[in-house]
Amino acid sequence: MRLKGDEEKCRAAGMDEYLSKPIDRAKLEVCLERLLPSTGSTESALAIKEASILAASVPRQIPLQPRHPVDHHPVDWEALLESIDGDQEFARDLADAFIGTVDRELAAIAAALGAGDEAALRESAHALKGASANLRAAAATSAAAQLESAARLGQNAQIPALAESSLRKSQG
Repeated sequence: MRLKGDEEKCRAAGMDEYLSKPIDRAKLEVCLERLLPSTGSTESALAIKEASILAASVPRQIPLQPRHPVDHHPVDWEALLESIDGDQEFARDLADAFIGTVDRELAAIAAALGAGDEAALRESAHALKGASANLRAAAATSAAAQLESAARLGQNAQIPALAESSLRKSQG
């Protein structure tokens, strides 16, 4: 989720490129092609393109619909797979990383709430927002963004309810 002015600040600080989260694989590829020196060999590039074409032709094994009926779909698997060129193993890795991040950041949010530490709360909500966005979990991303914003703005009365919402939406 790109914040207004971030790209300009990064470029002013001397960065050559700017990518916002969640990372779009196609934009990353274009960026890397532009920044990395060419080796003069197209063998690697052709192998990568052939592997991408092959991966796209293999039927997806990650279910696009949940096995058990639910009111919502916490992860947009189709969008996630599209953003990572259908790489199911990477999708599983992202999901595993997300679970670890959720556990860690929700515990940190609870501790920050207990200690009244708005900075720690904001940091943990931001980390949760990024992890959710990477996984294309829109409801969890939105809930974490609202919690982060409330912590940044000092809206203490809203924080407990927003933390509870982040908990529910992050655990799907």
